[in-house]
Amino acid sequence: MIQDESLIVRRMEARDIPAVVSVDRAVFDDPWPESAYIQELYFNPNARYFVLLLDDASQTYEWRESRTSRIKRLVGFVGMRVERDKGHISTLAIRPEWRGRRLGELMLLRALSQAVLDGAQTVTLEVRISNHVAQGLYSKYGFQVASRLLGYY
Repeated sequence: MIQDESLIVRRMEARDIPAVVSVDRAVFDDPWPESAYIQELYFNPNARYFVLLLDDASQTYEWRESRTSRIKRLVGFVGMRVERDKGHISTLAIRPEWRGRRLGELMLLRALSQAVLDGAQTVTLEVRISNHVAQGLYSKYGFQVASRLLGYY
């Protein structure tokens, strides 16, 4: 886990979309367009998206009116939805340079907690067959292969 820096997990807001799209492009070969996130945030009442921010206390900048604010870097996100009693994690990404610090696990647990709060009895997701790290994480939390979708990715 990260030391010397604070992590903030909060609901995604419209102002986060450019940074989310940037992470998406850095992580996936087939990133979502910005319009997909707009659709999810504004028009899907079942969607729950969260961002992971690094609150770097060592970097500050001045605002007018003499207010200071810490720089917050968006390093990951997760999106999920619950319909009736079924949850589905639609996306989860951590910036490549921040991997290996259990941040993906943090975001998975946030999504699973929200799914439970929203009444999900089961949760599904898709993962690329070559992504062994993600498969190991999902297996750790009880996910099992239900099917393989040939040509999905």
